Amino acid sequence: MVPSELKQLPQWIVWRLEDRQGKPTKVPYRPDGKGMAVVDSPLTWSTARAAYDRWQMGNGHPFNGLGFVVTAEDPYCGIDLDHCFDKSKGEIAPWAQKIVDRFNSYTEVTPSEAGLRIWIKGKLPGTRNRTGDIELYDHDRYFTTTGWRLDSAPQEIQERQAELDAFYQELFPPQEPRVRALGSASLDAYSIMEKARSAVNAVKFERLMHGDIGGYSSASEADLALASLVAFYSEDAGMVEQVIRLSGLWDEKWERPDYRERTIRKAIEERDDRYSGSLSVLPQPVSENGAAPAQTVSEEPESSWTPVNLADVLNSDLSPLEPVILPRTDGIRLLYPGRVHMFLGEPESCKSWAAQVAVAEVLQSGKSAVYIDFEAEAREVVTHLLALGVSQEAILQGLSYLRPEEPLTPSIKVTLMAHLEAISSEMTVVDGVNSALVADDKEPNSNKDFGKWWRELVRALQLRTHGPVVIIDHVGKDKERRGDWSVGAGQKKALIDGAMLAFEVIHAFGRGRTGMMKLLLFKDRPGYLRGQQGKGKEIARLRLISDSESGQVTAELAPPAGAGEGEEGGDEQAPWRPTGYMERISRVLELEPEPLSKTQLVVRVQGKAKYVRDALSVLVAEGFVEAVSGSRSSLLHRSLKAFREESETTPSRPRPDPVPSAGGLGKDDPVPNTSGDPLTGSPGGGTGSSTLPWTTPDTPSPSPTGRGEEDKKPVRPRCPSCGGLPYSPGPAGLPQRRCHGCGQQWTPGEGSG
Repeated sequence: MVPSELKQLPQWIVWRLEDRQGKPTKVPYRPDGKGMAVVDSPLTWSTARAAYDRWQMGNGHPFNGLGFVVTAEDPYCGIDLDHCFDKSKGEIAPWAQKIVDRFNSYTEVTPSEAGLRIWIKGKLPGTRNRTGDIELYDHDRYFTTTGWRLDSAPQEIQERQAELDAFYQELFPPQEPRVRALGSASLDAYSIMEKARSAVNAVKFERLMHGDIGGYSSASEADLALASLVAFYSEDAGMVEQVIRLSGLWDEKWERPDYRERTIRKAIEERDDRYSGSLSVLPQPVSENGAAPAQTVSEEPESSWTPVNLADVLNSDLSPLEPVILPRTDGIRLLYPGRVHMFLGEPESCKSWAAQVAVAEVLQSGKSAVYIDFEAEAREVVTHLLALGVSQEAILQGLSYLRPEEPLTPSIKVTLMAHLEAISSEMTVVDGVNSALVADDKEPNSNKDFGKWWRELVRALQLRTHGPVVIIDHVGKDKERRGDWSVGAGQKKALIDGAMLAFEVIHAFGRGRTGMMKLLLFKDRPGYLRGQQGKGKEIARLRLISDSESGQVTAELAPPAGAGEGEEGGDEQAPWRPTGYMERISRVLELEPEPLSKTQLVVRVQGKAKYVRDALSVLVAEGFVEAVSGSRSSLLHRSLKAFREESETTPSRPRPDPVPSAGGLGKDDPVPNTSGDPLTGSPGGGTGSSTLPWTTPDTPSPSPTGRGEEDKKPVRPRCPSCGGLPYSPGPAGLPQRRCHGCGQQWTPGEGSG
């Protein structure tokens, strides 16, 4: 049975045996079902009961057992003795039995049933962890637990610091420092990379730095190859680690101290050639078995277009990822852990305020956050956080604020990444994407430059942030053509693996004012938020309330109407549809032989420009109007089929604006239409009035094309049955017309025509 003192601590995870690069690996997972566990992130651990329940449940992907994370704060150390236990005979190897007797503390059989693990209270006196079949760890490591205690071992974990100190000195006796190669001590990480990029095998170095493992039998072999290339220039293990941290090969495997130290030590010890101040001696890669591989003429690695091993995917935790930060009032949160999100909108749309609301949530929970600001100043961000109720102490202890003004050089990146790993950030914000690109000497409209910036900064931040990463960007100035894209490179949307939220201002926010912003969901890679939308793309409404006297700000994120109810949910009333404007636009386009722009339609149709634009958007979305490309990247519109208000079957909510009085219209009021059908001249719409529900009977209507009396273009009547065009005359001498579409004969001016 597992000692009770371990059960009392919330440091438990579950694990599953998975194939990683052809090697069985015990992969840790979170008991809450939200992905993988991380040994230095307490948010990914849980109680023993929660871990046990998760282990028993499995959700179709059974876990193999439980694990306990040892930390620098707890007193525990685990000693693993591999290949020492014979289950069939119940015998322990003599060398292992001596160690078990020496520590005389709680000892259990490991899950492989071929090894033992001794649990003691004590801390390692050095940084080395492994030799032969013996491993020792006291922090940043999880141990599998079985509860299969040796009968001869105590039931509780014993204090054994003195015994551990002596045992460690026997395993790892002090060694005389090796003499460093000439010139290596003076090289920093930046200088090493510069020299490696100037060497004959610079192509190989660059590919490994970008995470390309083509041509290597495993990721571990590629890791060793890069470490060996760097070790040519420096025997300083810390310097080798700094360079590798800047590479695309750095992943969860490198985060393990045992793997990191073993790989770097092997790379340093197995190099026979050293940098001597010139590039005449070339660093040779070292294979995993220590032998230098045969040289080939071509530097081209094998193609990466090889099938992915799906066993790793199927054996991983496939439970849906759910957001963890920035909650709505109904408890639904908007930001996913470990994913990159984008907030975009026009200036003063409060997208930075929303990010700071999320940061305030993190700081108030006692966690750390990073805010990299390319547009504002520290005073503004700190003032906002104080207004949101964050204490000065929480800001000082938890917030890392950066205001970069120069490019992110490799040497600066080394320092920044080391800081991020030290503080264990739960959220990172990059405010001002385009300004960040410019500061880094990159072109905002270049997909290539944006992709490079993303890999160098955003991806590096993502790997070192336990919670969400938010990047803040602006939308294009052209409202007609920008759609759901931010300004600049198209890669911006493509690389987002979390949620992409657009901010639209309903009521402007300021001191002493209440602001309201509509949040639209333009992308949701994990897919959870899609089921929490209302009708359309709206995912939430952000309300910011400012007290004019105290300056305090209250933030409220409300769900949209109909959130989580699918297509059938939402308000009982259907949203207002500008059907009158839709018909007027349709009629104008039906008469025009050439497509029209949105601006031309606003002029021709007249009325309130916003209603014209809204109506046009609905017509395009519902297939009545087609948007086509024009000259100089303009967007034009042409009719596909006629829209008529009287054929509308969906009840429409009343127009939200006040009904204009009969005495006249304001400058922003829609121009009424009381002339009936402008195509047939039928007053009042023939059999039924076709006037819009908010028109006034005494106000004349403009001509359908908006050109007034001088517009002499003949108006062709339409079929009252199907609305089709064109028409042919009826029998000779008669005013009747025959529709080419349905064949019906009719007389203009009669009926509903």
